[in-house]
Order: sequence, then structure tokens, then C-alpha cells
Amino acid sequence: MRWGAGPGMWAGRIIALGLAAIAGLSALEPATAAIRLGGPLVRVIDLPGAWAGAGRLRATVVVDGVAPADLGIGAWTADAQGRWFQAIHGPLGSGTAALAIDLRRARPEGHQGDWTPAAAAEMDRGGLFAWGIAPGDAILRVVDWTMDPWPADSAAPVLRDTVWPARVATGERWELAVRPDPYPADPYDPAVFRLDARVTAPDGTVFDCAGFHDEPQRLEEGGDRELAIPDGPHRFRLRLRPWLPGTWRLAVTARWAGGGERRFPVELAVDGPPRDRIVRVDARDPRFLSVGARSGTAAFVWPVGMNLRSVNDTRSADVFKTRLTPDRGTLAYRAYLDRLAAGGGDVIEVWMSAWNLALEWSPGWPGFHGAGRYHQGNAARIDRLLDEADARGVRVLLVLNNHGQTSPKTDREWPYHPYNRAVGGWLDKPEEWFSDDRAWAMQERVRRYLSARIADHPALIGWKLWSEVNLTAAKGDLLVEWHRRASEAMAARDPYGRFVCTHWSNDWTTPDRRVAALPGITLVGIDAYRRSRERPGPPQGLADLFLAGTTDPAKGLQLLAKPVWVQEYGGWWNGGNPDQVDAELRAGPWAALVSGYAAGPLLWWYEFVDQGDRYGAYAPVRAFLAGEDLRGADARPVRLECGEMRFAAAWTRPGRLLGWIADRRWLATGARVDPSADEVVIGRDVAPGSMVLEWWDPVVGTPAARQAIDHPGGPLRLPVAPFATHRAWKLHRP
Repeated sequence: MRWGAGPGMWAGRIIALGLAAIAGLSALEPATAAIRLGGPLVRVIDLPGAWAGAGRLRATVVVDGVAPADLGIGAWTADAQGRWFQAIHGPLGSGTAALAIDLRRARPEGHQGDWTPAAAAEMDRGGLFAWGIAPGDAILRVVDWTMDPWPADSAAPVLRDTVWPARVATGERWELAVRPDPYPADPYDPAVFRLDARVTAPDGTVFDCAGFHDEPQRLEEGGDRELAIPDGPHRFRLRLRPWLPGTWRLAVTARWAGGGERRFPVELAVDGPPRDRIVRVDARDPRFLSVGARSGTAAFVWPVGMNLRSVNDTRSADVFKTRLTPDRGTLAYRAYLDRLAAGGGDVIEVWMSAWNLALEWSPGWPGFHGAGRYHQGNAARIDRLLDEADARGVRVLLVLNNHGQTSPKTDREWPYHPYNRAVGGWLDKPEEWFSDDRAWAMQERVRRYLSARIADHPALIGWKLWSEVNLTAAKGDLLVEWHRRASEAMAARDPYGRFVCTHWSNDWTTPDRRVAALPGITLVGIDAYRRSRERPGPPQGLADLFLAGTTDPAKGLQLLAKPVWVQEYGGWWNGGNPDQVDAELRAGPWAALVSGYAAGPLLWWYEFVDQGDRYGAYAPVRAFLAGEDLRGADARPVRLECGEMRFAAAWTRPGRLLGWIADRRWLATGARVDPSADEVVIGRDVAPGSMVLEWWDPVVGTPAARQAIDHPGGPLRLPVAPFATHRAWKLHRP
């Protein structure tokens, strides 16, 4: 019989036909069809039914006539994304045959993914395929069929293929990998299976780390998109990034539903000096961020960058006539990061949205499998994005939920949300996402998974629970209570202690102060979009908006004593003229600096920056801040006296002042005006003494002039040389 050579010879054609059929093409034969057999042939037959979690296919087939001498038959199953597995049954002759094909013996075709109960649970279609080369003249009919579930394993649970390195350097990732047997059909539910470790650091610090299910993916160039191809055995992994040298001890526990449990100890030797690269809210001045607290440094950091929420932005194409960047996943992000880092930027915001990097969404969307099952291609992309960012000195603010997901009217995505009853979920209204117990449990699973997978990564600067949460369906007490629980839960999941924030639209007046004041919300995110109508008098631009947000005596966000970060800005919410947005791009970091924000503002219009080669806005403020430290109990922003058509402010602390002055007409419209001189009054009662004044060119980021001042006391007036856009200076007592 030559049928044994069939699978190898025809596998490529079988998978090609199967994938075409999944896409709705005619290569898939209906189960009711009378299929003519005559080699050479490959026939793929669709058998509707409950394929999720199937372990065996039982079918009765009839071959009428003379079957090809090498006729073979097998079973296939696939998910909605075309991930295909098949099991060869063997030869098939004329007459009636009762087939019982063990799907547990299935093998991948067209990829190197693993076949486990976890993979089987995501299959949603399947059937039979027949092949042969020899001639024949017969008709194949499928009389009946049924799928048996994957049987429960009666053997005692064990851990297989457990590996980990015995040594690692401080600040580097250490990873344990293990294959639980039986492998859980739902590897994302810790009630089914969980891997945990109680970690003891050399200094006695004790914390818990969770493990996570991983399906390795090969991310490849696919022309105008990035392909995620399953590429290796399923494993549970546990990640740790030690920051102190010495012996780290882990008590690892694996638990299966039903009571199975395995425990084992791990001792890890860590070499090198203390090295902590995680950014946190500064303990000394909670308005700012610092890095390295656990290694004894707590160095001041003030990130600058842009809101790179996804690969492209259709609104930018409408407003600024930019070209839509091809959605090539991490390949596109790599190019953005190269240009941002070269221009001096060191932070981006990225959304986990349905069209970008979300883990969970409706199964009709590419790569998704519905509520509770995670997009492993996107999980791999998040890993790669963080690695690519870290290699370039860039940090990532990760947004877990974007407002449209639960909004009743703004950028509505609720009709496609996997928790929505209309698409197979269990909720009727988007506001139930914030109150339903099952929805909360599913959110907790996502938080556990994300923290287990990426909390150790130094490129992750913080967790952002929502973008523009005031545009969702949740309001009032419901929003407060959800944020209380979620912020505490997120912090508890992250053993590295980075900040947790949420974010409001419009400007600094919008945040719900009850939410912003919650102890678990350790950073406040806002927009800074200008209003479409200006007040009478001199133009009110971005700088006035920024300064009011941290100095208003009644509602200014400085009252919260937390870091505040403008995470969207640039004209009005729906755009602005290009000159105005260009001016705000260049002025934004300086206005935020002198107003006391925790980081540079993140411009929304990233394709405007990228395609206009405007990355040069970031390096000047980075150069200006080199060696500076804004922290201090007595440090504060002050508005300075200057000409009516100018804005001036400074960040001041005892003995040192960082100042900035800008033309209001340029800030408000982007218009270039004729250069003119001005005068800035630092104060009316400045103590006498020697000072050093250093003027800076904020366009190129270099000192322009330096002079010594012997101040007699009283008003301190600084003459400003003629300028058209903006200037900066440093003033300090030697």
C-alpha cells in the first residue's frame, strides 16, 4: 500500500486547502456531499459540531465503487484563525467503515504549535480529509459523526520538563519553565491550574510571583502586516528580575483543580552590584518619578515622548492628511522607536486595544478566542515591544482598557465586546462591566496574567487602567468603587511596585477628585486639549492650561500630592491647524517642566510627528534637564511677570530656578512673530547675593549665554534678548 506516503506528500496541499476552506472558499466539502474519489485527490470535508475540546472523532463513512488503492483518511480540526491540526487514521477501502480517530494524536500543519487540551479548547471546526494518488472510481459519503470530549487524565498530576538557570546577573530576567501534566484546558483560569512562587530576597524581602501560560510565537514579516505563527511547546513560565546580589530562594507551588499539588524549592545565585531599573513614584517627593530605589539610588527621571497608542490613526489622516501607517505590529513599532530615541524621546503610551495589543476580545476578530482566552500573538508582541523599547532606552506606559470598550456613545466598541450578551457574553449593558462579579473575576485574570508575564520588565513604566475613563458608561460611586478595587488589585499583582494610574479626557478640570484621591491611584493622567473658544484678552494657550492644572488654589491637581501626567494633548480634541500643533509639540515639554508635571506631555498626533520628521522637539528639553533634579519639599511652580503678549513661569527650589518664556501668539496659533525683547521679573523681594544666569536656546537645546549677577536685593529683573518663539534659562546661587 502506498497510502503511508500520503501525509508527507500531500500535507502541504491539505493545509492549503484547509486554510482556503476556513476563509470561506469552495475547497471545503459539506458533510452531506457525495464526494467522488479518483486519484490524484485531496478532499477536505467539513463536519459541523462541538469541536472545542474534542478528543476523538467517531464517524461512519461509506465508499461505493472502486476506491483508489492508496486511499487514506484522517481527521482535522482548526480554530477561527486557521490554526490547523490533523490526525492520520490510515487506509480506507470500499464499503462501510466505522472510524474512531484519536484527536489527541493530532499534529500541527503549517506551523509548529503545540497540541494540548488548551489548544483543543480553542478549536471551532473540523472534519475529515481523504487523499490518494492511484486512480479509482468511487463515491465517499459520511453517514454520521460525533465528537467525544478530551478524556480526563486519571494519573496523578506531575510537572515535566522543569528547567531554570542556576545563576543570573542582577537586573536581568530569570525564568523557570515547566509543563504541567495534565495540561489545563483553560490555562488562564487559576482555579483550573496555577503556578505560584513565594520569593525571598537576600535582604529578607518576601513577595509572591505568579506563573503564566505561554504558547511561543514566531513573529514574521508578512508584507503589510506582521504574522504570529505558533512555534513551540506550551509551557507555564515564572519570571523574576532580581535586583540584589546573593541567594534568592523560591518556594514554587503548582495546583490543579481537584486537589492535585506539587511543591519544590529553588535556590538562585545572583551576581553583580545592586541593580534596580524599575521606575516608581518617588518616596521623597511623591509628585515625581525615580528609578532604582531598591538598589539605593532613587535617581530622578522625567520622561519625554509621545502617545503611540497603536500603529496608525485614521483621525490623523483626516485632520493632517498623513498617510495611514501599515499595521505591521512590532515591525512598525520598531521603526517608530528608532526615530523617537534618535530624536531624544524616551517614553511612549501604548493601548491594549482590539485593533492593537489586547489579549481578550470577540472571536470574530483576528487572533481572538473570546472571553477568558488570550491572544497569544499579541502577548508575544507585548514582550517584543518591551524588549525593543528597552534596547533603545524607551519606556512604555501600558493602557489596559480604552474608553470605547465600555462607552455608550464615544468610539463605541461595546457591540463587539466579548462580555456583551449580543456576541456570546453575559452582560446586557456596558456599565455592568464595572459591577458584575463575573466580569470582575475575568478582569482579575487579565491582571494576573499581565503581571506574571511582564511586571519584571524595566521598560514597563506603569499600569494605566483606563484611557479617558469619564467617556465610559461608569459614573459616580460605581466608578469610584471599581477604581478602588482595581487599583489595589493591580498593585497587589505587581511585586515591583510601579505606579497605577487612570486617565480623564478634556483637561485638568475633568478628573473625579474622589477617584484621583484614592490611595491605589498613585499617578493621575489627564488630557490638555484646548477649548475651541478663547477668553477675551491676550491669547490663552497651552502653557496657561498646564500651569493652572498644578497651581489653581481651589481645584489644582497639586492638592492631591501625586504625580500628574498629561497623556494626551495637541490642539483641540479633534485636531487643529498644523502650525499650532507643531508649536504645542515643541512648547509642551517646557510648559510641563515649569508647571511641575511628572513627565513631558504625550502628543496624540504621532503620525504628524513621524511623517513630518518632528522628533527634534524632545532632545532640547532632555539636554536642559541633564543633571537637574526637580524634587524637593520646597520646590514649586511660579508664574512670572513679563510682557502682556508673553507667558513666563519657572520651577523653583531653594537656590535654583528653571525658567521658560514663550510668545503667546506662537503658543496659540503657531504663527511666527517678529523677534522682540522682553523682561522677566523673578520676584519683588529677592535676597541679595551672587547668582549665575544661563540662557538656553530651547530649539536646539544648548546654552546660549552665561553671566554672573551680583544682586543687591529687592526686585530681580532679567532682560530677555529678542526672540520669536520661546527661550529658557537656569538661575542659581553658586
